[in-house]
Amino acid sequence: MEIIGHNDLNGGGDGGEGLALHMWPDGRRILYLAHEAPERCLSIVDVTRPEAPALLNQLRSPAPGITRCNSLGLSGNVLAVANQAAKAGGAPAGMWVLDVSNPARVIAAKSLDDLKLSFFDTSGPESRGVHNLWFVDGQFAHLTTGMRDFEPSNTLDDQIIGTAPRHADDGARCKAGGRFGAHNLHPNFPGPLYKRLENTTVASWFNGGVRLFRAVESPSGVPDAPPHVEEIGYYIPEAPPKNPSGTVQINHAIIDERGLIYANDRFTGGLYILRYTGNVPLD
Repeated sequence: MEIIGHNDLNGGGDGGEGLALHMWPDGRRILYLAHEAPERCLSIVDVTRPEAPALLNQLRSPAPGITRCNSLGLSGNVLAVANQAAKAGGAPAGMWVLDVSNPARVIAAKSLDDLKLSFFDTSGPESRGVHNLWFVDGQFAHLTTGMRDFEPSNTLDDQIIGTAPRHADDGARCKAGGRFGAHNLHPNFPGPLYKRLENTTVASWFNGGVRLFRAVESPSGVPDAPPHVEEIGYYIPEAPPKNPSGTVQINHAIIDERGLIYANDRFTGGLYILRYTGNVPLD
C-alpha cells in the first residue's frame, strides 16, 4: 500500500468511527469525519484531489469537554451525527440530524445548530447517549445508545446494541504503545461513491495501521470448509506528533469506488488517504 494524501485536521485529528463521502452539486467530493475527543465534533474535508485533501470547516462539540461526536451516517443530503457524553447524565446526548444540501452553509457553519434539522435526545441519568449509528437509507437510523429509562446492571452496559471491542495479542506491536488489534472493518456502504468488497476487507488495526485481508478457498481441500483468510497489504503511518501512545492509532477506514482508502487516527494524526498497490486483486 502507498499513501496518497494526508491532512492533520489542524492538529485536532482525534478521529472517531464515522467517515462518509458526499458529492456536492459543483462536483467536489467531500468527506465528513466524526471526532473522538470532546472538543471537536465534525470535520468537513474536500478530497476532490486526494493528494491534497483540504479542511473546509471544523465544528466544535455541542458541549466541549462533556460530549463527543464519535460516529455519523449520510443518506442523500441528510447527515446523522452521534452525540455521546463522557459520563452518564451528561448532555446533550443523542443524535443530531443535519442538512448538508447547501455547500455554502456547510462551509460557513459555526455549530451543529446552524445545520440542524432535528435532535433526538437519548440522555438520561444512566445514559451516555449515542456511541455509534448506521444511517444509509434516509428513513431509519440504527443506534447504539442509552435511553432515559435505562437501568443497566453494569455501568458499561448502557447501550441497546453493541459491546466493547476486544483487541488481539500479535508480538512487538503489542508492546509498541497504545492499542493493537482489530477495531473496525470498512462498512459496505450503498451508493456510487463506495466500492463494494465481497472477498476483501479493509481493517483499522490501531498501531498496526490499515490492513487488508482477503478470503480465499480453504487450502484443506475439504468440501465446504471455511475459507482461508490471508493478509494482502498493510500501511502503518509514522507516529504522529504529540500522539500520547507514541504510535499511530488507526481508528476507522472506508474505501471509495476508485479503490482509495480513507483512514483516521484516534488522536493527532488526522486523515490518511491510501491506495492498494498489490498484485492480488483488491476484490
